[in-house]
Parts: sequence; C-alpha cells; structure tokens
Amino acid sequence: MRKLLIVLIVFLSCADENKVTFKIAMWSEFLPPQSVIAEIPFLKENNLALYQAVHHDMLGKDEMKQLFISATDAGIETRAWLLLDYPGGYWPNEENAEKFYSQAVAFMDWVEAEDIPVRWIIVDMEMSWQKTQVLSEAKGDFTKILELLKSNMNMERFNSAKKKYIELVKIAHSRGFRVLCVTYPQVLDDIADGDDSIQDALDIPVTGIDWDEVSFMVYRTVFNDMWVQGFTSYLIYSYAKSAIEFFGERAGIDVGLVAPPVSGGGEEIPGLANGYTAPEGLLEDIGAARSAGIMSVHIWPLDYVILYPEPERWVNTSNLDITPPEPDGVTDEIRELFAVLDGAIN
Repeated sequence: MRKLLIVLIVFLSCADENKVTFKIAMWSEFLPPQSVIAEIPFLKENNLALYQAVHHDMLGKDEMKQLFISATDAGIETRAWLLLDYPGGYWPNEENAEKFYSQAVAFMDWVEAEDIPVRWIIVDMEMSWQKTQVLSEAKGDFTKILELLKSNMNMERFNSAKKKYIELVKIAHSRGFRVLCVTYPQVLDDIADGDDSIQDALDIPVTGIDWDEVSFMVYRTVFNDMWVQGFTSYLIYSYAKSAIEFFGERAGIDVGLVAPPVSGGGEEIPGLANGYTAPEGLLEDIGAARSAGIMSVHIWPLDYVILYPEPERWVNTSNLDITPPEPDGVTDEIRELFAVLDGAIN
C-alpha cells in the first residue's frame, strides 16, 4: 500500500509541475520531528510545501520516518534536505562530495527499505561551515574576500567533485528520486563568461549537472549585512530574472532570512542581525520573484516564522504585489563587482 502511495505521489507531483502553479515552501532546519509534525495543520491550511532537514544523526530514525509519513498523509509536498555533521562541512560542496554521496545513497536505501513516501532530495550546495565563518568575518572587506576566494581555487578538485555530483544525480534518477540543488546566487554571475571560476572559488559545482530544479538563496537580509545597506526587493527581481534566463522553469528563489521575535536575537547567524521581524519585507521579496516569472519560492525558516503571533501573515500572498520593483542603486553595482571578481580570480 505504501509503495502504491509513493507511485501516486510521484504521478501527482509530475501533474502539478505540468500545471506550473505558484508554490511556497518552508525550510525546517532545527525543529525536532515531533515539533514539525505539530505544525502540519499550519502547513496544510496555508498550502505550503515542507523542505525538511535530515541531519546526519537523524538518518534511519523512526521519528524522521513518521514526520515524512504524517506530512505526506496530510497532502503536504515534502522534500528531504540532507545535511552532514559540522566537522564534515555541514553543507555539501566541492570538498566533501564523497561523504555527501555516501550519505545520500544511504538515505535512498533507507527510504526504499522502509517505504517512506519522499522522493525529492535537496543538495544545499554551499561552502563548508568552517569557511563560511571565515568569509562572514571578512564582510565588507573586498580585499580579504578576494584573497580568500583566490586561495580556494582548485580546478582539479572542483572537476572531480562535479563528476561525483553528476553520478549522484544519475543514480537518484535511476531509483525514482528527483534532486533540487539550492545554492548561492553568485552562480548566476559566473555563467555569462563561460567558465566556472566563481563556483570553484566558492566550492560549489552547480552548472553542468542534471538537477531537476535549481534554486538560489537571494537573502536580502544577508546582502545588507554582508555587503552594503540599501538592497531592496529589486535584488530578488534581478537574480530571479537571471535564474529564469539560464534555468527556465527549473528555477526557484529562496527568500529571508526571518529572525526570531526576540530582542537582540539571531546575531550569531549571518543575516539575522538584519533579519525580518515583520512580514512586509519578505512579502515584497516574494512578489519580486513572482514578477520575474519564478513559480517556486522558499522561505527560511519555519523554525522562526511559527514563533510569531500570526505566522500565517508571513505566507499570505492573496494581495501580493507583483509589480517589478524599481532599481535600488546597489544591486546592479554589486553584480558588476561580482563580474569583476570573476575575472580577478581567474
């Protein structure tokens, strides 16, 4: 019966994709499975998909299995966001491709053995946790950032990792799984000149791999925290247009970050010093993505949204403004700077 349900899920998912309906998903990263199960009514009532973190130590756990079953039984599209341990880099990338490959295959083995109704794997392609901390400490210092990126170049290692991710996607497809890659928007600044230099510098092999969907983390709060102040929803619009140009209907956009509703909270996480504490800015970002033609938007994180008195306000798109935003004076400049960096690190 469970196998029949899985086949039905895949069939309906394909049908939904053919309709190309607008979708909002929530990232769930740190909540324990039972807490996420308690939020299933919220997800269902607001027609939200769930992108659920599966940390390395939760693989094979009954409570994670029950979460996937409960969400699917409630009619919620659920995807598995696979994460490594912190010493292993946490996010998959160029340096830990072998380790992530093994964990992803182990996840597929578990899902098939236990008839768990999830058929999407998320590859969150980012620099390692350790390098991300170094990069965050260099925020605003373009010279230091350039030095870090140049020292990180290793095309032989990059190409080897790309082959491993190509192999992983092929295996996933052969076993009936689909794969979403979520990554930095700077990939879109790397494509135009035909090389992979920015991707290599950031340890993120993305292009040239047969991902079913590719989504870009255009977190306005992070840009305002990491680079300069003044970014508006035009930042999201600009990258969303590029995502559509290069990836078509496979493209998605991630928006945020939503800060916890506590005074002074969240500064230890890059971007949360300027994180959203009211939904208006986030909804502007969703509208900007939608105005560019994006049909799949993902919000980080469910963990904090549900702490607000009226969490449904964060995802209420009934009055969404989809008028393309005006240029903000900094987005075009920062993207031109990334193009300069692209040439400088070659």
